[in-house]
Amino acid sequence: EHYFKTIDETVAEMDVPLLDEGQVIGILNFESATEGAFHAEDVLFLETLAGQAILAIKKAQAYEREKRFAARFRLLYEAGQELGKITEMDQLSIAYQTIVRLAQELSHSPVVIRRYDEKSKALMLAYTSWHRYSPPSLKLELSEGFNGKVARELRTIVIDDVDNCSGDDFPRRPADPTIRSILVTPIRFKDRYYGNLELTHEAVAHFHDKDQEFFEGLALQLAETLYRLEITQERRDLEQRAQEAEVMISTAQSTYELTHRLGNDLGLVEFWVATIEEELHRLNVDSPLIDGTLDYINNAVGKVMSLSESLRTELRNGEDNERFILLPPGVLLEDAQHSVLLPSTIQVHLEVEGDVACVLVIHQLIADALRNLVMNAKEAMPQGGQLTLRAQNRGRSVALEVIDTGVGISEEHSARIFDLFFSTKLSSGFGLWSTRRNVLKNRGTLEVKSELNKGTTFTLLLPRAEENFV
Repeated sequence: EHYFKTIDETVAEMDVPLLDEGQVIGILNFESATEGAFHAEDVLFLETLAGQAILAIKKAQAYEREKRFAARFRLLYEAGQELGKITEMDQLSIAYQTIVRLAQELSHSPVVIRRYDEKSKALMLAYTSWHRYSPPSLKLELSEGFNGKVARELRTIVIDDVDNCSGDDFPRRPADPTIRSILVTPIRFKDRYYGNLELTHEAVAHFHDKDQEFFEGLALQLAETLYRLEITQERRDLEQRAQEAEVMISTAQSTYELTHRLGNDLGLVEFWVATIEEELHRLNVDSPLIDGTLDYINNAVGKVMSLSESLRTELRNGEDNERFILLPPGVLLEDAQHSVLLPSTIQVHLEVEGDVACVLVIHQLIADALRNLVMNAKEAMPQGGQLTLRAQNRGRSVALEVIDTGVGISEEHSARIFDLFFSTKLSSGFGLWSTRRNVLKNRGTLEVKSELNKGTTFTLLLPRAEENFV
């Protein structure tokens, strides 16, 4: 395609191919202003010279390959050393910065890391180096461009020349007109997909040789780091939940013992009140004040005994059936929907994502927890509204959401609704405390978000079944 004009006086020319095992890798070109300047002996000499040139070129190429191999090895080792120092999730930007810096050192091109957001099902910009033409998009749908294709197929895509891509299988050209070659590889470890590592260059076929393996290695190291941080965070969360569950179980045991003592001690009050009334009658004592006081004592003790019995029943039920079983989240939500008789003024929407993972749970405890949440939603919508029961994957957990459009909870009360004996409904307040205790015993968490006069969302987060070890 290229013609370089040398001298206008050229009248004689000789071209000798540089042949490497029959393949032309270059040409030696000679021009002269003298007619008949090149002779047969010149051809033989220059063919010999071409052979020497080929050897020199191959040695130079081999040297460059070895140098690049050493650079890749050094950079991968450095990535492992730097990422190994990261121990907290709040250091994630350092991990991104390390990968981008090392990728850029080898490629001399812009580098972008995109994070996959499971909630929005989109790729979000996580970190980027300098950009050549325009800043990268903050958000990409999975149907967009080469990044979307990598996210859907979970494989590396290398394009040598985006201007000459053919076929319907290739996405449209990037918006940056200076881009000619692209490499996009998924950041993935085991069954977890975290996003994409993207590199672009203005030269055709810029990513060659073993570059793909190097960038896939960088992406894998980043994915392993993210996985390790998740496991570490989950272990801490699990330990925290175990401690909270232990405290709640201890509280429950103390409460049970207290209710037992109350039953034994206060159970005699009714007998003693009756004895006093009989004695007053025998003595012909008629005192409205004493009669009223005795009635008050009977009623007060009756309320305490009733609360004591209901607490004991709840605590006994909570300790039954401790066996973990594998269940689809959709089944749990369907059971919760039918566990409470809802008025016709409340519309129920059941939303279960198709790929939602199963959970390993103590069935009765989670069923009770969801029933309590549905009952709360019903009571929060006395005039009717919409109840949404949703199940979806969220990171390494499954989220079961109970969403109502009711009266909502004030910020002040939201901070206390899981406290034992706290209630906004003139009840014992044991329901949400017990619900959270049940969730903790299943190694999960219970979250609440609410806004006055707009509604409340309770989110029950349970570990995915494949991550459980029972």
